Amino acid sequence: MEKRGRQLKLQGVEHTSAQSAIPPGSTDSGRPADQTGLDPAAAMDTRERIRAAFAGTPKVSAGGIATSGDPESEDLCSYFTGKSWDEHPVGLLRQHASALSFFTPEGFRYFLPAFMLAELDDPLTADIIADSILYQLYQRERGAVLIQHLAPHEREAVACFLEECEKRYPGKGFAEGASLLRAVVAE
Repeated sequence: MEKRGRQLKLQGVEHTSAQSAIPPGSTDSGRPADQTGLDPAAAMDTRERIRAAFAGTPKVSAGGIATSGDPESEDLCSYFTGKSWDEHPVGLLRQHASALSFFTPEGFRYFLPAFMLAELDDPLTADIIADSILYQLYQRERGAVLIQHLAPHEREAVACFLEECEKRYPGKGFAEGASLLRAVVAE
């Protein structure tokens, strides 16, 4: 299979990521690689908000990470067992991005900052992570439960993350997601 390098100019630094047969100028999720629109100061502020908001989030017990006794979800979530949310390389989070669907609300709350920071730090490697987070929050019943498990200051940090994603990937619903979270915070 042909390998091609993808390039992204992020915060004034050019990044290259090897991907399999990816059309030049796009990512696996179909997002144009040059549509980052990043303001380095805003991205740093968002990172700091996320770290501060989730610093005291209660750790999840080993049995409280996955939603069911399904062996596939348990295998997928076992990677996270015994680990802190702030010790994951972006590439491994990308490999485990589908775990977002299998986390309990407590597991989602605890590991969400890792996924958000991965997207902010290395969007090429993170690839579909931002879309996956947004999808989880937009699911009718599950999304409402996930949002309710977030503390108000955590919701605000997630809203800031979604606004940053809207700057990078306009028109994909990130701004609406931020508004939704802010409406819940205001209640």
